[in-house]
Amino acid sequence: MKIVIDGIMYTAQAVGGISRIFSEILPKICDKNKSIKIHLFTEGDIIQDVPYHSQIIHTKLPDFNNYLRPRRLFAPLTEILQGLLRTYVSGNGENSIWHSTYYSLPVRWKGKTVITVADMIFERFPEFFKGDETKDFIELKKQCIKNSDAVICISGTTQNDVIKYCGADKSKCYVIPLACSSIFTKLDKIIVPDMFKQVGSFILYIGARVAYKNYKILIKAYSKWHGRGEVALVLIGSPLTTEEKRLLSKLNILERVYCFSNINDQELNVLYNKAEVFVYPSLYEGFGIPLLEAMACGCPVIASEIPSTVEIAGACPIYFSKSDIDSLIHAFETALSEGRNSKRVQDGLKHIQLYSWDKTARETLKVYQDLIKYS
Repeated sequence: MKIVIDGIMYTAQAVGGISRIFSEILPKICDKNKSIKIHLFTEGDIIQDVPYHSQIIHTKLPDFNNYLRPRRLFAPLTEILQGLLRTYVSGNGENSIWHSTYYSLPVRWKGKTVITVADMIFERFPEFFKGDETKDFIELKKQCIKNSDAVICISGTTQNDVIKYCGADKSKCYVIPLACSSIFTKLDKIIVPDMFKQVGSFILYIGARVAYKNYKILIKAYSKWHGRGEVALVLIGSPLTTEEKRLLSKLNILERVYCFSNINDQELNVLYNKAEVFVYPSLYEGFGIPLLEAMACGCPVIASEIPSTVEIAGACPIYFSKSDIDSLIHAFETALSEGRNSKRVQDGLKHIQLYSWDKTARETLKVYQDLIKYS
């Protein structure tokens, strides 16, 4: 069986959930079926490591966008050339499957096609994403989903949204949950790196600080919380912007907020183990890998009560109303009073056993096998 993977996310995303999915499952799929050959191609410069396995062939293709300028003028020709090159490398698709990492369909393809859908954030919150490029992407995504033979959704929440916003046929949608790396685990002995020692006790937030992540309700609640003098707020993500520093200063919490960038998984594991609580305040998520990471480390979790988080984490987090500052402040108090040995935390350590990348790989392989079987 030949699987062709377009490695779009390895050239577009330095870190993140989508590329991690493929990096985790592709080698495991190969281990489960020795007859599979995976042809992964990337176009242009890769900005993170691609998965390695003796059954994975990685081909680097030129990106014609870098050679034909101006881009707007040559865009139609560029797409044709890029499509022809992809076809040359991947073949015509007979007895093969094309699996897109980020919404692409092959040209003149005789095989089957699979799309993995992580979320429907653009469709759910159009007010956060404006412009012609966004509209074009939403339309492209819709067409890819409609024209694929199988649509892998990372949660039931995502599946429901795919059906609602794209009119997808439920019979070709597969819910295959994600997992977290085995790196994330509860430590018997916590050795805190020097750069974190200045912080003391802290609340942990990880990820982008954009509108749908609901980051501002976190800092507003933190600024009103009487416990901020004893417990700092740690942000993991891009460095603070001038505008963000201005806002934190206005809220009188700039000196209590620490921001760390370029943190690796080992360091993040320490932070999960050290934090008083991990906060996940999003308005919407397709899945929520950080929830599993935190629970695997025995870290209490505060989360907004949204469908995907309830689906994935169950009753383990302390939930708050996503737009209610007082509700979040109360959650801070509850988390600190319960501590890291609470029943919620113990339940979380058991709950994460429901998820594994091995299971994700096995269920993805079954989708491939079913498509080839009935082709």
